[in-house]
Order: sequence, then C-alpha cells, then structure tokens
Amino acid sequence: MRLLVHECTLDAAGATRRLQGEELGRLSLARLLGRQPPDHLRAVDLVLVPHWYVSFRVVVLAAGGEHLAPALWTMVDALSGTVLRLATAPPLVERDLAALAPAVALPPRVDREAAVAAAREGLRWDVRARGRLRVTPRTLDPGEARLGHVPFWVGYYEGRDGQLRARALHGVEGSVQTARVSRELLRALEAVG
Repeated sequence: MRLLVHECTLDAAGATRRLQGEELGRLSLARLLGRQPPDHLRAVDLVLVPHWYVSFRVVVLAAGGEHLAPALWTMVDALSGTVLRLATAPPLVERDLAALAPAVALPPRVDREAAVAAAREGLRWDVRARGRLRVTPRTLDPGEARLGHVPFWVGYYEGRDGQLRARALHGVEGSVQTARVSRELLRALEAVG
C-alpha cells in the first residue's frame, strides 16, 4: 500500500531516546506531582495519522481593488477535524507502508468534502485575523485536496504492578504531545485493532 507521508525528522533511535526522557523516574517531578509510580519505556510504535492537505486560491477585496493571494495551504486532521494553516506547500513524499514497517496507518474519520469545508471556514477566519488591513476574503476556491499522513511515535511505559501509560511524539516537529493527543491516538489505534 502506497501513501503520501510527511518526511519524518526523527528516526526510531532518535524517537526512542526522546521518549526515554519522558520516563517517570523515582525522583521525577512529574511522578511526585501526579503520584504515579516510576515507569520505564517498554516499546515504541510508528503511527501515521491521516491529514487532508487543501490548497486555496484566495481573492481578497481591499482598498486598491481585488488582490489574488498565492495558493494558501491548510491541513485538516482527519481524526479530529482540527484545521491548521501551513506556511508553504506540504513536503509530502510517496512511501510504501511495508517499507515503513512496523508502522500503522490510521484510516481517516473526516472525509474529503468535510475537510474542504472545515479548511475553507478556518482559512476565512485566518485571513481576517492575520491581515493588518481589514480585508475580507471574497472567494476561497479550493485547489488540491489530498490525503497525507503525519508520523507520530508512541512510547509505551510500564510501571509498578503492570500499570501502563503512553506518550506521543510528533515525528516532524519532534515535540512531545499532550496527554489528550496521546489518548486520541490510543483510541484510534484501538478502533483499528
């Protein structure tokens, strides 16, 4: 199975090192504040999270008349529907899922039409909020809309008495994700099951 993937900036070894830093040691502040037992990283998975990448041709009406903005890109998380604006066209490459193994590609929950509608609405407000002048987008015509996958590394930690927890790491940004994002990924993995 071939799919479009954001190039990962962290390989498995780098992600493992970073996730080991999230272990709850005996003297860890997070462990003491959360009253959790110490734990240790036991396994790491690569999870490919679907996102819709949608470009728009934007015509704005300003004091000097109509102005055409170059293609503006958005990405819509195909699990939650969250819309983000991209600075440039997304750096997607085609990969064979078998070559990325062991990896799990999650199926999208948000379809193409819903993603384009959410992206249009999100971009409409983004154009207004970012503009120094009071400009209103006159038209937001969708161009491309393609499904790509963002890599996330999920670390599984085992504590005393077999207690388990998970922590997600963004494979492109290298940032450790919140507990909410980690729970969403686990729920999506359970559904694929």
